[in-house]
Amino acid sequence: MKTTFEDSDMNTIMEGAENAIAEFFNSTQRKELNYNDLKQDISSILGNPKDSLDIIKARLSKMDSNTIKALVTNNKHIDES
Repeated sequence: MKTTFEDSDMNTIMEGAENAIAEFFNSTQRKELNYNDLKQDISSILGNPKDSLDIIKARLSKMDSNTIKALVTNNKHIDES
């Protein structure tokens, strides 16, 4: 099947967005914010919504105040002070 210019352009945009999100999380250098692990969590939640609370609790249990600080300070639009 031949893809249209719009399909190709949309795929490029989606890949770019995913890469930017992955770079954001991975640049925190926190293993609990590893993009591939977070992506797997989301996939698991979508695949089995009944387990979503357990999946979220498990992810949050791996986080501490340093994780939250890494998320906030990694955003170029937020000043650490």
